[in-house]
Amino acid sequence: MAYTGKILKINLSTGKSKAEPLNRKWAEYYLGGKGLAIKYLYEEITPGVDPLSPDNKLILMTGPLTGTIVPNSGKLSIAAKSPATNTVLDCSIGGHFASELKYAGYDAVIITGKAKVPVYIYIEDDRVELKSAAHLWGKNAHQAELILGEELDDAKTILIGQAGENQVIMSCITSEFYRQAGRGGIGAVMGSKNLKAVAVKGSGGLKHPDIRKLMREINKIKNEDTLTDDNLWAYSDGTAQLVEACQSIGTLPTHNFQDGMFEGFEQIGTDALKTVRAGKKACFSCPLACGNYSKAGEAIVEGPEYETLALCGSNCGIDDLAAVIEFNRLCDDYCLDTISAGNVTAFAMELTEKGIHDFGLRFGDKEAYLKVPRLIALRKGIGADLALGVRAVSEKYGGKEFAMQTKGLEFPGYEPRGSW
Repeated sequence: MAYTGKILKINLSTGKSKAEPLNRKWAEYYLGGKGLAIKYLYEEITPGVDPLSPDNKLILMTGPLTGTIVPNSGKLSIAAKSPATNTVLDCSIGGHFASELKYAGYDAVIITGKAKVPVYIYIEDDRVELKSAAHLWGKNAHQAELILGEELDDAKTILIGQAGENQVIMSCITSEFYRQAGRGGIGAVMGSKNLKAVAVKGSGGLKHPDIRKLMREINKIKNEDTLTDDNLWAYSDGTAQLVEACQSIGTLPTHNFQDGMFEGFEQIGTDALKTVRAGKKACFSCPLACGNYSKAGEAIVEGPEYETLALCGSNCGIDDLAAVIEFNRLCDDYCLDTISAGNVTAFAMELTEKGIHDFGLRFGDKEAYLKVPRLIALRKGIGADLALGVRAVSEKYGGKEFAMQTKGLEFPGYEPRGSW
């Protein structure tokens, strides 16, 4: 395994950091970034801890092969106690941050406490600093990432937008503009610590005792498992192809899950997305390159992925791809989970149309729909309620029988009755 053998612990309350040995026994028993992150979380926090308190831990964990060229090994696992569900939360994010963290000499970073003022963490090998984020606080993710890129000579970063700063429980963490650790309010945990970003630069590397054997195995995995006919749809079409697949079996969420088929599915499906594709992108060590840059007007996103097309498209009655792309862009910039944002928007639409509470939102109304991400992120107007999520809105206004959530987390983009 390509572990460095070190984890970095940072206490934002005291401003102190220290490196500790990786628990090798746990690394063997809880294989992978997700398993090891959750094990550390389980051991590091006490039952009943408030997810938005300084005592919650934010854990950035790499995997046993992160930093190598083994295909599909480059994701970062981020774990904490969720402010949405009040239980264990694990998200993963692609890009290049995880490999850079390994090159800096760390398998994981465990962050606790709360800074007195907004800060960001800068890690460059053994050098660990808390730097002022006063000039970044209040800025959205895209602008803040550009500023950090200029200041830190293109260090790899993860960061939050205004939704995370305002501790919205559907806020996410972003990297490289378009990659998100998206669910459960992980961005709110970061914001509750007055932590705007984590930036890392590493000058080290990883060694393997038999690189020739490793390369043979990598080529075998790449040719026999990754770059196969069964998987190449990820490159040619991306996850958008699931729009047609789910439509065909009645699992495409439509009008807040009232239906599993959408009349306008072709306008937000695979062929439509190809007409606005502007480029391709791959994460570190991944030969599939499933990332698709899409451009509609001035809006540029990586995606939209299926979950966004379904929950911000058909579920809201929106068959205008340009509108979905703009909604996606706004969510990326404010750092909102598109799954939860699309869900709560559709729920508000149904509440309005059924006369339960008027949010000024109706299925298919693009103009009102495109105002929602900003309002949620800033907790303004109807966004003050919608920022609380579907469960809280249903408890306040009604509609629990069609509130599409479980334990406070909104449903992913699959109509479950289609599987009956």
